[in-house]
Amino acid sequence: MWPQRFSPGWFLLSLLLAAMAAAGLLITFGAIGTDEYCVAAGFIALSLAFAFLASAGSTRAGFRSIRRSKRIRSYTSPDHGPGLQIPSTRSGVTALVSILLCIGTYGAIAAVTQLMGSSTSLLPSSRDSPADGWTVGIFGIAALILAIIVSLKWRPSVIGLHPDGVVRSVPLHRLTSTTVSLFVPWEAITAVIGESLVAQSNGVITYNPVVKLEVENTAPLDGLDPPDNAGEISIDVYALAVEPNTFFTLVQDLHQNRSLRALLARPDAIELLRPPPLLERFRAAWAQKSADHF
Repeated sequence: MWPQRFSPGWFLLSLLLAAMAAAGLLITFGAIGTDEYCVAAGFIALSLAFAFLASAGSTRAGFRSIRRSKRIRSYTSPDHGPGLQIPSTRSGVTALVSILLCIGTYGAIAAVTQLMGSSTSLLPSSRDSPADGWTVGIFGIAALILAIIVSLKWRPSVIGLHPDGVVRSVPLHRLTSTTVSLFVPWEAITAVIGESLVAQSNGVITYNPVVKLEVENTAPLDGLDPPDNAGEISIDVYALAVEPNTFFTLVQDLHQNRSLRALLARPDAIELLRPPPLLERFRAAWAQKSADHF
């Protein structure tokens, strides 16, 4: 449904970023050896930023959902009984917040050391004036504020698969424990459709997997989100801690085959969401790409 292709370009970029992170650590050890601890702290923050960027680059290169997430678990709902709970993935938000925090910390340390006149090693030789120190400091503070905003605005959703239907829970606000839950019985679902939410940024097109549950218009549903409508429920699979094709296939099988739903109550039900080996997915994507050329 959604081919997981290997991208050599992103892979090489992630290797370059990892090398820059390693170079930053070498500079850090040199700064510690000369008792420049503020410089060492700044380069540690910069190295961590490059490391998180390298991790994000490897994900774009195709190295994602390598194994079943340990955050997927079997649980028993007081309303719907035993089932599987699939939470939102934290990798993307964690990486973004971590990068912003590292950049903000680097900027703040670079500005303080420059303005105090203790060291200008964190700034290029052509950018070591007081004005440049203030500029770097402002950008650093802005990055820290943005990291806080991203953390507060993130609303992690949870999908529950039960023998009687699908449950989607979304918190009203990041700082509250109150959630809005939507329950869709299997009998109310008329079709399970896989689609892609197309996003474009700086010329890079990303296809984000989305599963649409088409439901009967007569089904009483509470807890609809803006992407939903009376006859269609959206599940943003790209935001879940699960391999998209594995999730889509399982939901489709559970919808079409009533007898399979009892498997969700078994102790080993989490194995239903174990993805195929990564190399197998790469080969399938390559085969599909080759077939599309003919």
